[in-house]
Amino acid sequence: EHLSPYMTTITDCLLQLLVSDTSNSMDGNAINSPSKNFKANKVISDNIDIPTVKSSNKDGDKPSFNPRKLVRICLALLHRLCKDSDNCKKLIVESGAIKPLCAQWFESIKKRYPEGDLVLSLLKCLATFHQTQTQFIQQHGDSVLKYLVNNHGNDSHGNGNSLNNNTTKSISTNHNNAAIIISSLCKNKATHELIATHKIYSLLLTLRHSPDNEARKLAMDTLLTFLENKQIHHYVRDDVDLSQTLAAISKFGASKQIKQRSGKIIKIMLGQQAYLEMTQGNTSNLNKVKSPKFARSKKSPLKPSKHENKKSE
Repeated sequence: EHLSPYMTTITDCLLQLLVSDTSNSMDGNAINSPSKNFKANKVISDNIDIPTVKSSNKDGDKPSFNPRKLVRICLALLHRLCKDSDNCKKLIVESGAIKPLCAQWFESIKKRYPEGDLVLSLLKCLATFHQTQTQFIQQHGDSVLKYLVNNHGNDSHGNGNSLNNNTTKSISTNHNNAAIIISSLCKNKATHELIATHKIYSLLLTLRHSPDNEARKLAMDTLLTFLENKQIHHYVRDDVDLSQTLAAISKFGASKQIKQRSGKIIKIMLGQQAYLEMTQGNTSNLNKVKSPKFARSKKSPLKPSKHENKKSE
């Protein structure tokens, strides 16, 4: 806390570095580029000058040192201060830094910059802090979560290679980070409306099938905890995938408690009649329709008659 008087200056310097870096390295169609949207909203002092970054961009002049290194140093410093100071987290969010941080993270993945893990850790720190969680979602933090969960086919560097051990580990790590962040967000009821309107809850449906065991368990509990809030039911009750998932959990959940929680959510959100149709009517219909098809597909109509003839002899 003794460094709190310098937090604003450090944050302003970081924002200038990020805006300068992303505007020089990202085109207008890049993901979440802050070059237009952020400049209108950023709270930053125009008097702060960073000559090292500007001098490195002049034609014909060799930079005295790598500007990427300066970005990493500033990120590392801010990350350390963020972990130790709640005031620093608030200042970052109030300055609108989450949006350029998200853009910086996407760019680090695309161009294999080494600070990608550091940026993600900083975003995770902001996303799990109670007083900055709503701003995290509002400032495009949900785009990072969607990438962490849905980026299955590519490895951590964006190569479209077939799945291997490294890719599987990368997916598991991404899912674990996403599950921890979403779980923390759902514990704060103030974020539930944003989680529903930004479709963040739907990521939990994907995480239920994650290769990471911890992410699967956390996603299941988080989904049920979120849906136990009656005030968000009108946002999600028309989601067919969600209804089917709840029906499956109520039948095949890992424990009796999970089945009961899912069944109760269905009754409250969709009604008693829907619960009966999803848990009883569909089961009987599936048994009546599907079992003959499996029987016919396995045996031809001629084989039974031959066996019957042998038995009769």
